[in-house]
Amino acid sequence: MLAKRKFFSELISHLFKPPFFFKKNYPNWLVDVHLKFKLLPETLFLTVNLIDRDLNQVPVSRQKLQLVGVDAMLIASKYEEIYPPDVKEFEYVTDKAYNKAEILDMEGRILSCLNFNLTTPSSLKKYIDQLSPHLESSNL
Repeated sequence: MLAKRKFFSELISHLFKPPFFFKKNYPNWLVDVHLKFKLLPETLFLTVNLIDRDLNQVPVSRQKLQLVGVDAMLIASKYEEIYPPDVKEFEYVTDKAYNKAEILDMEGRILSCLNFNLTTPSSLKKYIDQLSPHLESSNL
């Protein structure tokens, strides 16, 4: 578990770019939330991608950075997971720093900012991996 946490923390640290990387503990916090909810690795990768794309378009204050992270993980988990965590669980993870309405408002802002374009190559990998045995066995 610690090795997994360290691997994901180092990976995310390399993915964030300096102007938008406000806190040293931010990637660790994202990984902790990811592991707490036992989400798929693809969910974490999509979360980082959504955060990066959103912050490239709209600057966010440090006070709202955690909210952006929570919402990116909420969106990613709805996209990748069979049973995503509920909004109340994300509210709890932030120590109730943000209420349900704030979380849902930010979710809408992020989705509209990204024009509802969520698919990334890492998301497609899962489906390609599932399809590849079928494609290899067919005579196409």
